[in-house]
Amino acid sequence: MNKIKRIAILFLIISTIFNFIYSVKASGVLVGTNNIINIKKTKAEIIELKQKIDNLKKNKEKLGDYSQAIINISADVDNYLKDAENNSEKTTSIPAQKWTFITSLITVIEEKQNSGESFSNTQTSSESETNTTTVANDFEDSYYIPQSIQKVNNGIYLVDARHNYDGKAGDGGGDEVFIGLRENDKKLYKVYRATDMKLQRTMAFLAADMSNNDNIGYVYGADTVREYFRKHNYNPSEVIEKCDTDCSSFVSMAMEGAFAKSGKNTKVERLTTESMPKNLKQYGFNVVNEMGEKTISGFYKTGQLQIGDILVTVTPHHTAIFLGPYYTSGKIAPSSSGAYGNGTSGGYTAEGEEIDDKQNIDEKSFRFSGLPGDVTYEGELTPIRNFFAKIGDFIDYLLGLIFLVIKIIIIGFVNIAYNIFLSIVSLMKK
Repeated sequence: MNKIKRIAILFLIISTIFNFIYSVKASGVLVGTNNIINIKKTKAEIIELKQKIDNLKKNKEKLGDYSQAIINISADVDNYLKDAENNSEKTTSIPAQKWTFITSLITVIEEKQNSGESFSNTQTSSESETNTTTVANDFEDSYYIPQSIQKVNNGIYLVDARHNYDGKAGDGGGDEVFIGLRENDKKLYKVYRATDMKLQRTMAFLAADMSNNDNIGYVYGADTVREYFRKHNYNPSEVIEKCDTDCSSFVSMAMEGAFAKSGKNTKVERLTTESMPKNLKQYGFNVVNEMGEKTISGFYKTGQLQIGDILVTVTPHHTAIFLGPYYTSGKIAPSSSGAYGNGTSGGYTAEGEEIDDKQNIDEKSFRFSGLPGDVTYEGELTPIRNFFAKIGDFIDYLLGLIFLVIKIIIIGFVNIAYNIFLSIVSLMKK
């Protein structure tokens, strides 16, 4: 009886260890990366969706601000259907976020039609102040409706590519290409504005969705995003390949995408912060001389920036796109004070806390960036920041090594215990 108890206890210990190892492996699989999640859709499902879109297109002149969105998603759905038809299983993979966006938009339009509600984007001031949900009429006067941002009422923001934290392709931490306040940036900038405001806004919204795709990271001098952005027909959410950009490459591709969404086949050269003052003009962007040279916070206070304005440092160094009152969906938007112009006599004012001693905190990653040795805007590491970056990498490697040793010890222990168990069973049989 004692032998049986010992064997049972030993078996229980081994089972517990195996369960522990399995749970560790499982958690390693389930803790996901920031890659875009794809879902499989059948040809039949896509056809059903296409029929709804085609029905809406028949009366697109009655859809107001939604008409251009329907045209855009119709082209996307046609491509999905083509992919499914060419697939032997008659299925295709579609970014989950994109599929949800399309179906939600169609539902909204159908509900409006059924209720007889107007498709006008006119809102009262009170509705505008409280509206923080991403709906199509938040993005009026644009060839593209973004999928990853929402309108907020407590701040105005820039979007740019500015840091290289890990040296790897992509933006695993989501803190290399992103939307933020940038009020702690003390460099002087000039503003460049397009003659086509709809194109300019489209560029800003494309840049926002690009920044929220963590497959797109920052490496100084990189431009690999160009290949994949073109490959996926300038749809940011569909870029599933790890690629990189820098501040000027980022603006170049957002601009090229805007031209594509407007129906123009204009290819934008690989701009740099040095060439921008001269070459932006050929793409319809001219310097706004009357705004002068100011810091980002200085421009915020004037209330003259317009969505899609390109800011370029006076001394070639950095560039960014003004996004106005839009921030990443699902994230708490940091408050700021300032205003922006909308191209008319009116404007939007963001009322919030003035950023003072907190300005040196990066508003998304909360990395302190005010000391000498900060990452420069083109991603170069100065000695102090480089030292701490290497210390951090060393700690990461050390922890990884420790966990590897622990894992090996556990596996070895399990093997030994299993052999002991077999020996005991063998002895009992004798």
